[in-house]
Amino acid sequence: MKKILLIAFFGLILQISLQAKQKPTVFTIGDSTVKNGKGDGSGGQWGWGDPIAHYFDTTKVFVKNRALGGTSSRTFQTKGLWNAVLKELKKGDFVLMQFGHNDGGAINDTLRARGTIKGVGEETEEIDNLITKQHEIVHSYGWYLRKMVREAKAKGATPIIVTPIPRNDWENGKIKCTPASYPDWAMEIARQEKIEFIDLNKRMSEKLDGIGEAKVTGRYFYATDHTHTSTKGALMAASLVVEGIKANKKTGLNRFLLKNPQIQAEKFQSLTLFRFDFGSEQTFAGWTAVTPKSLYSTEKGFGLIPSGEIETGESAGKVNPFDDFLGSKKPFYFTVDLPEGHYRLLVTLGGAEGSSTTLKAESRRLLFENVKTAFGETVQKTVVVDVRYPQMKNQEGIKLKERELNYQNWDHKLTLEFNGEHPCVKAIEIRKADELPTVFLAGNSTVTDQENEPWASWGQMFPNFLKPEVVVANYAESGETLLAFKRENRLQKILSQMKTGDYLLMEFAHNDQKPGGNHLDAMTTYKDELRYYIAETRKKDGKPVLVTSTNRRRFDENGKIINTLEEFPEAMRQLVEEQNIPLIDLNAMSKTLYETLGVENSRKAFVHYPANSYPGQDKPLADDTHFNPYGAYELAKCVTQAVLQTIPDLAKYVRDDWKAFDPATPDPETQFRWYDSPAVNLLKPDGN
Repeated sequence: MKKILLIAFFGLILQISLQAKQKPTVFTIGDSTVKNGKGDGSGGQWGWGDPIAHYFDTTKVFVKNRALGGTSSRTFQTKGLWNAVLKELKKGDFVLMQFGHNDGGAINDTLRARGTIKGVGEETEEIDNLITKQHEIVHSYGWYLRKMVREAKAKGATPIIVTPIPRNDWENGKIKCTPASYPDWAMEIARQEKIEFIDLNKRMSEKLDGIGEAKVTGRYFYATDHTHTSTKGALMAASLVVEGIKANKKTGLNRFLLKNPQIQAEKFQSLTLFRFDFGSEQTFAGWTAVTPKSLYSTEKGFGLIPSGEIETGESAGKVNPFDDFLGSKKPFYFTVDLPEGHYRLLVTLGGAEGSSTTLKAESRRLLFENVKTAFGETVQKTVVVDVRYPQMKNQEGIKLKERELNYQNWDHKLTLEFNGEHPCVKAIEIRKADELPTVFLAGNSTVTDQENEPWASWGQMFPNFLKPEVVVANYAESGETLLAFKRENRLQKILSQMKTGDYLLMEFAHNDQKPGGNHLDAMTTYKDELRYYIAETRKKDGKPVLVTSTNRRRFDENGKIINTLEEFPEAMRQLVEEQNIPLIDLNAMSKTLYETLGVENSRKAFVHYPANSYPGQDKPLADDTHFNPYGAYELAKCVTQAVLQTIPDLAKYVRDDWKAFDPATPDPETQFRWYDSPAVNLLKPDGN
């Protein structure tokens, strides 16, 4: 009996194995619009080749996404990716192939060397590939498609050409269509080879036209990336490919489609990394309790760093994570170890007696201010933060200065500072958000995230005025010049993180004008270095923006600001015209601001404090270069107003409740409320 059962068992295994070998496979091949990254939604971007698997009956067919981001019809073959598919390909299989987005690149360069000859002809170009160091004969886009089609047929498989998805480029209210380009050439090859094609480009263009540019941008494509689709964009593309499969019944692929596919959109959303429930030890599945005893430790990787007594409270009969809270009469920190990247946080506020909370992140970046909750009220705020490391992959990292080594910006953690009259927090949910566009800041002490009170710079106030749809990554540092910033690998770090459409705002001059090894001449070498920064940004498809430097607080006898920056602001204004890029003329706006405040009142925008204003301060502080929080806040408003007026693509990220700002009518200092952070250092920043 045992022998009979054993034979039956092995017979079943053999039958299953044979069925698996006979079951056809649908291969999807192409670029990042078919499979983005690892196909796991990293950065929030998806290709249509992943969700399309959910339309098929996988008991009858395998679905394998073999696309690779960055490839063209040429490099998909020269990298050996097509040969790997061919080895698996068997009679009865299907190949959905979509190429074109990267075929328009350079045929031979040191970056990617992935371009193909335009069209479908037999023209060739012989090159010595600058990347592979190999001699190569480059063919046309059509030639490479034709080769894959014929080789798939030779294996008994059914190739189906899919035209490339449209880019998020608009003209006269419609997706921009370029005749005689890759979609047309792809269809021409399909007709020549007598195979079926799916005109995804046309189908998706028509669908997007019906939705309209305003609703497409930021939903189906990310706002600063006209090629890569979000979850919604990938799901739309997949559904349209399926429509094409249904319309092309000759291929026989439609018989493997599910009649009622269950597409779970949430599977393709960015995953929540952490859910912290602040209050008592009682919590819920999927949440981590944070109590007054939950002090930070490297073992746990998260916890509180209090500066006073932490209180807790909860509503009667806790039924969700928002029914209890932690609060304090003094500032307190919450820290969590996180990998480098962008994060979206949903912060739930509120306490039993009402609360007023200001939130800063890392080195005192202002995220929101004075959010009040009434008795029993709950308020949720979404913020985005940049967590950065000084290290870089495969090269030397940023050469941090000794004073930076203990900065919260560089400690491999996300640190949140809850401040205000009575800060209270109920919950924090943290999600990865690397897909978000980034505004990089490069500059000196007038821009940087100042670590300690009473110093501040406009760069750390700037995030407060933007929607949580764009991330500010402030790489500025005190004492920096254009030469030093580059020499210390700060620019290289920015470029290593930059995505298509990201911005780089640059403000340098204060230290560049000084004698020494970093000195630059305003009209010659200063311009040359800025040209280098601009060119490197453009190589990454980024958007350079120049910011003229803030004036120093120096008045003449008539109460007018003296220009201590010499020709540097004017040099930058000239370069803007030459390079055709936006300018934020903070030099002019700061002049108006200081002169409006006047000789005496303008001290209130700078680090001017009598002795004993801060612990251990036995002498007055008088600094006419560096701002205090009020001055930094007003200058950040100047920058934000300039963005609205000069950079339309970036202006859409300014908060909806923004009120127009004129430096000629600044906010009264008496109405400005800033809650000092616990960290105080009376040592002046570099660059005085």
